[in-house]
Amino acid sequence: MLLPAADQAQLTQFLDEKNRWFVVKKTKAIHVSLKPAGTAVPTTKHPEGEVLPQNSLICKGNGSEVWISTRINLEKEYRPTNVVNGEWQKWLPRHDVPGFWAALIPPKFAKYSGYYIMKNYSDLDALSPWLIERKSFNLTYTKIMDANDISNILQFGLGCQVSPAPAPQITQIAEEIEESMRQDKARTEKELEQELAKREEQKKQEELQKQQERKKHEELKKLEEQKKQEAQKKQEELKKQDEQKKQEELKKQDEQKKQEELKKQDEQKKQEELRKQEEQKKQEELKKQKELIKQEE
Repeated sequence: MLLPAADQAQLTQFLDEKNRWFVVKKTKAIHVSLKPAGTAVPTTKHPEGEVLPQNSLICKGNGSEVWISTRINLEKEYRPTNVVNGEWQKWLPRHDVPGFWAALIPPKFAKYSGYYIMKNYSDLDALSPWLIERKSFNLTYTKIMDANDISNILQFGLGCQVSPAPAPQITQIAEEIEESMRQDKARTEKELEQELAKREEQKKQEELQKQQERKKHEELKKLEEQKKQEAQKKQEELKKQDEQKKQEELKKQDEQKKQEELKKQDEQKKQEELRKQEEQKKQEELKKQKELIKQEE
């Protein structure tokens, strides 16, 4: 929620004069859901439904408040984890984000009662502040330093004693942040090792699959070549058999022709013999007749 310019000037001037600003950071997780662009999503501000733009995510806070954020803006303040519950993925606040300035709006500004005013850590002049409801503020942010702590640090340096506050001590928070960053680094390294091992295993599996495919291809090629050679051999065998059959048939025909020729020659010989015999018989007959004529004379 934004402030009108006039109210903004008065409120920020009052808070600066009274030294009411304190530093807060996001320390609680949120849950994020990814849905197709154009989906109508009921949000806290628009219960009737808000159209999800391109490259945007649905966010749900600790108080079940729902809002829409672009992925780029969300990644500036949060980082995703591997924890997933249904459609919701757990995101944690980033430790490298400097934090925000915040102040509870005093009773003097009654129309903004129940709200905190906030500004970016680098926005010391409060050029672009915004308002947030107390309930949402308490569910989202944790106080890191109050006004006295800031004053002491500015005056005496970081080695000064800071006043106790309901929030964890700065040292404890620093240790927690350092430990969390160390765990994140270790987890990242472990995840990287797992990812590299997974990729190596996947690479091995792909190489093995390629080898098996290559071997299978070579075996199929070999079988095809064998089939081709066998078919060629069979064709040659059939061709040889046909050739032999033709030769045998020709031989048979020649033999038959020869037999027929011999038979014909025998027949001619017989005919010649018969003709000779008839001729001889005829000669004898004539001779005999001549003998008879001679005797009669």
